[in-house]
Amino acid sequence: MSNYFSLKPMGEGTDEIENFHSYFYRFAKLHSTSMIPMARHLTDWWQSTFDEPVSLKEVYLHKANRLPLCGYSDAVVNYVKVLSIAAHQPDLYRTTILVIRSAADTVSHGALRRGRAWCPACMYWSEKEGSTYYDRLLWTLAAMKRCPVHRIALVSHCPSCGVQQLCYHSLAGMTHCAKCLDSLVQLPNTWVQSPHPEFGESDCVALVSAIADGTLTASVPRAFMIFCEELRSLAEPFMKGRNSPDLRVGPRSWRMTQINPMLGTMLKRCHISGVRLVDVLTDPIGAARVAGQLAYSGFNLPATLKPRRTPEVAKKVHAHLVRAIARPEGTPFVSFSLLAESLGVSKGFIRYREPVLSKTYIARAQAWIVGHRKQTKRLARVLLVAGPMHAYLAGQIKSQDDLVDHLCAETGVRKHVARLLVSQALSRNVKLRRLEASSELSYNEKAVLWKGKRAGYLRPVR
Repeated sequence: MSNYFSLKPMGEGTDEIENFHSYFYRFAKLHSTSMIPMARHLTDWWQSTFDEPVSLKEVYLHKANRLPLCGYSDAVVNYVKVLSIAAHQPDLYRTTILVIRSAADTVSHGALRRGRAWCPACMYWSEKEGSTYYDRLLWTLAAMKRCPVHRIALVSHCPSCGVQQLCYHSLAGMTHCAKCLDSLVQLPNTWVQSPHPEFGESDCVALVSAIADGTLTASVPRAFMIFCEELRSLAEPFMKGRNSPDLRVGPRSWRMTQINPMLGTMLKRCHISGVRLVDVLTDPIGAARVAGQLAYSGFNLPATLKPRRTPEVAKKVHAHLVRAIARPEGTPFVSFSLLAESLGVSKGFIRYREPVLSKTYIARAQAWIVGHRKQTKRLARVLLVAGPMHAYLAGQIKSQDDLVDHLCAETGVRKHVARLLVSQALSRNVKLRRLEASSELSYNEKAVLWKGKRAGYLRPVR
């Protein structure tokens, strides 16, 4: 179907697999052109062959916020889709981190470093031995600071002009500076030794290895949200009441939202929990159970304490939600927090076990609470002008605070609402008394005075 030359990625099946940006550069060079003309040619070929439009934006080849073209954005999806068929390489996705797309944030800014980075030892020996040089996928990850093979710090600036290498030169090659065209090869006496691994290095190496050898082909959607919620439900029994600094950074302090985390956040949570990143992406519930067992083993807990709630608790919660939602309109509802407290579970447990019922109950409860508060506020306003306000003006109630407390006790209205009602009623009383004392009133002022008397802010109309 394609007349393009077939080209295999370098380092297939190992953690030294080539990244897609480097692969696309070599693919264009194989066809005696540069990346931008190659992208245009592939766009025309795809549209003429499959009769469907495809967007291979050229900006991602030399700018794209200075990120290499091997993340998990829509641009990478389009490039991999087209080039997999054109180059006869169905597993070309392994040169990217597309497999974490469903579990990571919408953009890959936190996962990839800006511009290029390379191991000077790898480049030196490649030039010396005359083998093909290529940039590794592992080097594009922001967490990687060194080459795990040579234990040499990665380099991202030209040794001659000192300019950071943000992209490839269209003709000079990957081993030459994109600005001054000098060689990027550095002698061994200039290499910076880095004998100790940086934070997240082992997880990044395991991730790239799993992608390269086909072990990891897809991630569970929302994997880390599932992992954190499950781990939180497991750790909740023994996390309560503990103020250890080590626990404040643990699962209890994670505030889950509907936004997937960045790769850096994933690495931190895996480090805290003691599990591997690859395990969380493929089996978040299983990884949460392992992390829960590790957390339990760190405390002197009784052997009878169970890490999970019994199935009877989940059935009880389900039945209670069904009964509460099935009640007729106008039936009082308690808040979701009070509901969870009455059932002896957390809000996260109910949301995780019964997501649809939880959402329905919260909507019904909020609607009832808002309507009930409005009705209570109206009743409190009527009661206030019917007697307590005049009792306060007559000196029978000593202070406004006593008047507010009386109104709260009689109607159940919240205190800040009672203060607002008292302030409005007294202000209107003062305004109406001024109008009543005035000898000349306009038609509108007379209407205001008459309505105020009828409402009870002054003596009632006979």
